[in-house]
Amino acid sequence: MQRLELNSANEIREMILSYFNKNDEAKFIHRLHGILLKIENQTTTCDSIAALFGQSPRSVSSWIKKVNQAGTIEVLRDS
Repeated sequence: MQRLELNSANEIREMILSYFNKNDEAKFIHRLHGILLKIENQTTTCDSIAALFGQSPRSVSSWIKKVNQAGTIEVLRDS
């Protein structure tokens, strides 16, 4: 299968990240995806997830800590 590439990848990435920042439900889902990446590969670092998600490693670490402490994903919602 031919490898596909996105045209204007940086611009598309910025549009997606902007959408996540403007929409509370999208922001929640964005955080859930970060948690799923960690679940699927426990050796994945907060730094690598943060780089993929346009977040700081501290933010990703905070998501994981909150979920661990609360035992629920609902803590990732903005109040």
